[in-house]
Amino acid sequence: MDEIIASYIIEDNSKVELIYHKTNSGCLLFSFFSLFGMAGIILFFLPKSFVVALLGIFITVVGLIILVPLFLIVMSVLKKGRTLMTIENNRIHNDKHDILLSEVTEISYGWKFLAFKSIILTTKNKKTFKLPTYDLVPDRVLEKFVDTYVIPNVDPNVFHDRGILDHHYTEQAEKISEKM
Repeated sequence: MDEIIASYIIEDNSKVELIYHKTNSGCLLFSFFSLFGMAGIILFFLPKSFVVALLGIFITVVGLIILVPLFLIVMSVLKKGRTLMTIENNRIHNDKHDILLSEVTEISYGWKFLAFKSIILTTKNKKTFKLPTYDLVPDRVLEKFVDTYVIPNVDPNVFHDRGILDHHYTEQAEKISEKM
């Protein structure tokens, strides 16, 4: 396994953990604070006229309405520790869900709150669970985690859709450009 990927996946005797690095959380927090700063600049320093000031206030308020809940979610995740998901005793769990892997019939990737990449698991009783990574781990690590530790423990007829991972989009675009 690649050294970088291995640093995100901790294998113990009886469990496997998907963790994030503090540098990943620092980058995420830096971007949130940068957006807060830009909102402040738009609100206080940009206005030259009443219309521009009104537009700046509107953009700032809408941005903060979207940004503050996402910031609070990320802060709550960072307070809980570095482990995002754990596989133990044929179960995958995070802070909200505990799913028996043998019940999983479909694995895909998607978005939670339209902002955070997640593993989406569908079980035999048609329940869907989103296990978000909060964009704290790279796509290749996420895919390796699923391929190596989740897939071997699920139903053999599982449907696995990898389409939303960024590096798959890049590979597909390269194939299309080669055909042209």
